[in-house]
Amino acid sequence: MDKLLVEQIEAIRAEFGPVVSTHDRAEIERKRAAIARGEKDQKSLLEVLEEIWARVPQEEWDELPDDLGINLDHYLYGVPKVK
Repeated sequence: MDKLLVEQIEAIRAEFGPVVSTHDRAEIERKRAAIARGEKDQKSLLEVLEEIWARVPQEEWDELPDDLGINLDHYLYGVPKVK
């Protein structure tokens, strides 16, 4: 059975290439080492969103309607306002 499994894996690799490339393996090991050292590997979603929000000028934020959250469908699709 092991021989059959190896043959199937080799057939998949021949068809699609290696599942994990050498570069991917090196990147995975780099990330594992960084995590083991307690380093933060990447920004959180909140950090990314804060960076994006910071690029929008305050004047643009000021132009948004006060009821945008509750009436988003109205502003996007024209349905009647909730309030």
